[in-house]
Amino acid sequence: MRQARRIVLFLFLLFAGIAGAKPDLVDINSATAMELKTLPGIRDAYAAAIIKNRPYMNKAQLLSRKVIPVAIYKQIRGKIIAKQ
Repeated sequence: MRQARRIVLFLFLLFAGIAGAKPDLVDINSATAMELKTLPGIRDAYAAAIIKNRPYMNKAQLLSRKVIPVAIYKQIRGKIIAKQ
Protein backbone atom coordinates (compact mmCIF):
# COMPACT_ATOMS: atom_id res chain seq x y z
CA MET A 1 0.00 0.00 0.00
CA ARG A 2 2.79 2.42 0.87
CA GLN A 3 4.57 1.63 -2.37
CA ALA A 4 1.40 2.36 -4.34
CA ARG A 5 1.07 5.76 -2.64
CA ARG A 6 4.66 6.62 -3.49
CA ILE A 7 4.10 5.68 -7.11
CA VAL A 8 0.93 7.75 -7.30
CA LEU A 9 2.69 10.71 -5.66
CA PHE A 10 5.64 10.36 -8.05
CA LEU A 11 3.35 10.27 -11.09
CA PHE A 12 1.38 13.25 -9.82
CA LEU A 13 4.52 15.32 -9.32
CA LEU A 14 5.90 14.24 -12.68
CA PHE A 15 2.77 15.25 -14.58
CA ALA A 16 2.30 18.42 -12.54
CA GLY A 17 5.79 19.48 -13.57
CA ILE A 18 5.02 18.83 -17.22
CA ALA A 19 1.71 20.69 -17.04
CA GLY A 20 3.40 23.59 -15.25
CA ALA A 21 6.13 23.89 -17.88
CA LYS A 22 6.54 27.38 -19.28
CA PRO A 23 4.89 27.74 -22.68
CA ASP A 24 6.63 29.40 -25.60
CA LEU A 25 6.75 33.18 -25.49
CA VAL A 26 4.60 35.13 -27.94
CA ASP A 27 6.69 37.40 -30.16
CA ILE A 28 4.87 40.73 -30.37
CA ASN A 29 6.76 41.59 -33.57
CA SER A 30 5.57 38.59 -35.56
CA ALA A 31 2.52 37.07 -33.86
CA THR A 32 -0.79 36.99 -35.67
CA ALA A 33 -3.86 38.60 -34.13
CA MET A 34 -5.11 35.14 -33.20
CA GLU A 35 -1.84 34.34 -31.40
CA LEU A 36 -1.92 37.68 -29.56
CA LYS A 37 -5.49 37.02 -28.45
CA THR A 38 -4.33 33.91 -26.57
CA LEU A 39 -2.76 36.31 -24.05
CA PRO A 40 -4.86 37.35 -21.04
CA GLY A 41 -6.68 40.64 -21.58
CA ILE A 42 -5.79 40.91 -25.27
CA ARG A 43 -8.86 41.04 -27.49
CA ASP A 44 -9.43 42.31 -31.03
CA ALA A 45 -8.72 46.00 -30.40
CA TYR A 46 -5.50 45.47 -28.44
CA ALA A 47 -4.27 42.82 -30.87
CA ALA A 48 -4.85 45.25 -33.75
CA ALA A 49 -3.07 48.04 -31.88
CA ILE A 50 -0.06 45.82 -31.14
CA ILE A 51 0.20 44.87 -34.81
CA LYS A 52 -0.28 48.47 -36.00
CA ASN A 53 2.54 49.83 -33.81
CA ARG A 54 5.21 47.32 -34.87
CA PRO A 55 8.16 46.94 -34.74
CA TYR A 56 9.11 46.98 -31.06
CA MET A 57 12.69 47.10 -29.79
CA ASN A 58 11.53 45.64 -26.46
CA LYS A 59 8.28 44.60 -24.88
CA ALA A 60 8.18 47.64 -22.57
CA GLN A 61 7.44 49.77 -25.63
CA LEU A 62 3.88 48.48 -25.39
CA LEU A 63 3.66 50.85 -22.42
CA SER A 64 5.83 53.73 -23.59
CA ARG A 65 3.85 53.91 -26.84
CA LYS A 66 0.59 53.57 -24.87
CA VAL A 67 -0.51 50.55 -26.90
CA ILE A 68 -1.97 48.69 -23.91
CA PRO A 69 -2.75 49.68 -20.31
CA VAL A 70 -0.36 48.90 -17.45
CA ALA A 71 -2.76 46.38 -15.88
CA ILE A 72 -2.79 44.24 -19.03
CA TYR A 73 0.96 44.59 -19.51
CA LYS A 74 1.51 43.24 -15.99
CA GLN A 75 -0.55 40.16 -16.90
CA ILE A 76 1.32 39.40 -20.12
CA ARG A 77 4.90 40.60 -19.60
CA GLY A 78 6.15 37.14 -18.66
CA LYS A 79 4.48 35.62 -21.73
CA ILE A 80 5.79 37.92 -24.48
CA ILE A 81 9.04 38.81 -26.19
CA ALA A 82 10.06 41.34 -28.83
CA LYS A 83 12.46 39.56 -31.17
CA GLN A 84 14.39 41.65 -33.66
